[in-house]
Amino acid sequence: ITIGAGSRTRRVRRRVTSAPPSVAALRHRSGLPAGPVQVDSRVRCGTRATVAPARFDRALHEVRERSSMTTLYREEVALNHLMMRATQRGIMLDLERRDSTVLDKDGKPLGLAPQLRLQRDKALVELQAIGGGAVNPRKPAHIKYLLFDMLGFPIVKVSAKSGKPAVDKEAMMLLELLADTDVKKRALHCIVSHRQAEKFLSTFVDGLPILADQRLHPSWKILTTSGRMNSSPNAQNWAKKVKRLFRAPPGFKLVGIDLSQAELRYIAFLANYVELLRMYREEINVHTVNASLLFGVRCPVPKDTNPQTEAYLTEMYPRLIGKDYASLPLLPKGQWKFVRTLGKLFVFAGNYGALAETIHGMLRSKRDPDTNELLFPDLRLDEIEALHVQWTRKLHPALPSWWDMTAFQIERAGRSKCPISGRVRWFRGGFKRNEMLNVRVQTAVASWMNQCTLEIQDVFDRETRGWAQINQQVHDALTVEAPDDYAKRAGEVMQSILSREIHVPGVGTTRLPADKADIGQFMDEV
Repeated sequence: ITIGAGSRTRRVRRRVTSAPPSVAALRHRSGLPAGPVQVDSRVRCGTRATVAPARFDRALHEVRERSSMTTLYREEVALNHLMMRATQRGIMLDLERRDSTVLDKDGKPLGLAPQLRLQRDKALVELQAIGGGAVNPRKPAHIKYLLFDMLGFPIVKVSAKSGKPAVDKEAMMLLELLADTDVKKRALHCIVSHRQAEKFLSTFVDGLPILADQRLHPSWKILTTSGRMNSSPNAQNWAKKVKRLFRAPPGFKLVGIDLSQAELRYIAFLANYVELLRMYREEINVHTVNASLLFGVRCPVPKDTNPQTEAYLTEMYPRLIGKDYASLPLLPKGQWKFVRTLGKLFVFAGNYGALAETIHGMLRSKRDPDTNELLFPDLRLDEIEALHVQWTRKLHPALPSWWDMTAFQIERAGRSKCPISGRVRWFRGGFKRNEMLNVRVQTAVASWMNQCTLEIQDVFDRETRGWAQINQQVHDALTVEAPDDYAKRAGEVMQSILSREIHVPGVGTTRLPADKADIGQFMDEV
């Protein structure tokens, strides 16, 4: 393709012509004559923008028709229009919950911004009391001097670029395990607390572009690899204290809905995993079953179990573990949350073939969102290795077989094609096992979510003429701003569309049902 002259233009040309499949191949498949497409470009290529000449559009259109990508193309155009409307609607910010300096009964400010500034200032004062008035936690050199020179911490990690001691998130986690005095523990806690407050202030308080209409208007785009939606600024991975800041305007409600364990359900479907399919069919609590089988305990919390779950464990425990389920200890309620959370995180990582070392590092770095303390500081690698062996060989032997089959199929084809949308992911740069396992599941769930998003908004437009509007999509969850008298109906529409059967060509039919929709005034309620 001849676009123009200049180093930037040549880089664009190389990037386009080398992308799989090549432009020459596209022209051959489209029946066009050989030779370059001459583009009369009078625009100097001084930016990184790409050029889509009109003479090349006919070739692309014919390729889309021949490769059955037209449906996906039109779907993504419609989805981009829909999320453009979501950008225009935006999400309303509650200024009082962000900025209020009124104190609660414990003497803490009600607004998130004053809370974070108080947290930051307290951490700074304590750090300066420990290391001297000149300590500035924003400067890595000051932190290194405080930790390694003054407090005598050993060096646990070295930067690959500079070769100097690292004080990043992973290093702080490792140092926390070596803190043997109260002063060392307080210093580490203050550093982490200061960093967390600074990050939240810069990202979610001072850094959010709130316009005059008191709304955040994030822009949305489709990630080409998986088809998931992405937003800028980040409007998806919000902590609960950030969600508290956003609300529906007077006369409206927020309606939120999530798919129920969609990725694990789809894995069970693809792997034809009979036991896991049975659990979902009989509405057995999968996370409770996993925690009980992994750690040998019974659930003490009624909301986390049901008669079907207890009957399943009574039947399967002797067969899988060789013990009577009734003989297992009943955990105290305070410990059960810890065990169930550990089980959920372990299973989520293990389902995609992560190694024991990877799971161990992920779990060791997890922190409590309220106290900022490490959740599993004493977790050992040999314990995770034992759980990994038990999970893959005794409890769920069908999963490793599915991993191997998926990796073999993708390596042989050189690509992964989603049977729901037709989206293709090429593996030209090499075959990473975790990416091969992730893409097949995540692309399918994202494709289903995108198709349902379009259908849901279409119903809203017909029934409310645009008053009910999707304003957020978080991978497997949707949030809608709807009039008060339509909020219940909006939840019913979303649950009905998301929970219907999916036909997967060449595999069969399945369902990725949604949980019951939540309705509230603030985003943390849905």
